[in-house]
Amino acid sequence: MRVSTLLLVAPAVMALLTADFARGQDNSTVSLQVSSANVAVSSVAYRALGVIGSKNAAPSTVQTSAEPDAHSIPSISRPGFYPADVSNPGHVPAVFTTKHHPIYVDNVPAHWGDVPGFLTNLGKSEFIHLLDQYIGSSANNRYTLGTQFIAPNYPIPANHTLLIQDIFNLVYAGASLRGNGFGHIYHVFLPKGVDMCLGTAANPQCYSPDNPNTFFFCAFHGSVTFGGSVGHVLFSVEPYQDVDGCSVPPHGTANNQLIDSTDNVLSHEVFEALSDPDGNSWWVQAFTFAFGNEIGDLCVRSVQIGNNFYWGFGQVDLNGHPYTIQPEYSNQFHGCAYGPASPPE
Repeated sequence: MRVSTLLLVAPAVMALLTADFARGQDNSTVSLQVSSANVAVSSVAYRALGVIGSKNAAPSTVQTSAEPDAHSIPSISRPGFYPADVSNPGHVPAVFTTKHHPIYVDNVPAHWGDVPGFLTNLGKSEFIHLLDQYIGSSANNRYTLGTQFIAPNYPIPANHTLLIQDIFNLVYAGASLRGNGFGHIYHVFLPKGVDMCLGTAANPQCYSPDNPNTFFFCAFHGSVTFGGSVGHVLFSVEPYQDVDGCSVPPHGTANNQLIDSTDNVLSHEVFEALSDPDGNSWWVQAFTFAFGNEIGDLCVRSVQIGNNFYWGFGQVDLNGHPYTIQPEYSNQFHGCAYGPASPPE
């Protein structure tokens, strides 16, 4: 869902990282040392995936600025049959190729299932070629697994809630080692029991399954511009998804509830980060019921089992491996699909 904001943060100095941590190569896992000093940020834009089956049902906006005036929003292009189609009237580039860099906070990768396996299989799948229509290329192997980082002993506050500045610190540390720009995306994975809040103190909008009153989102993607040489960086925030409000059903999925819950939301954020990295590329820009939605938002579905709501999606094979994850919106089909050759779901 579309939202952007400008955050001004007091400048601070990032502690130097030792040379040993800079040696990580693609498909390796290395330790990431993160300074407790707040890094300097000039701007940030982000879009969030809302919670299932609540007043904040997906897709949700972490609202920090007024919506555009209706008179400034383009009408549906002729012939006007497809009000949910995404558009990019400014011809702003999407992500042609990139490396995914998971950052695992205070736990080993298996805590979240099999993130590297999923990212590798997604990058080699037919499903990823649904993006060809937005990227302008059908080349294979455009999106690959880069370095995986484990951030050990990252300080968690007594209220077990991280803020956006914590995300900046983690992303800055990773980007300092592996690079910036569209060629790298840093996915920050938060461990079970750790919340994360955006918004203001008066109106907190959080991943907080332990506090339904502030529980607004499951994950989000965005971009941030740091001061100094690190500059512009793409990232996503991936809290622990195997909780009520963010998970797939406990039974009947391709793998298990943990793996498919993690991979479903990760897939949503990856597709949207690639097609709309800075919040100004591919989204529904016509003033319709779907205004502001990105290609993942248009295809979210829920299913109720007993008193609980779950993501309700089918199964797709990625590089020969089955997953229960959502489809994505295709302008080609004017509907949700699992690839460039599959019919709308």
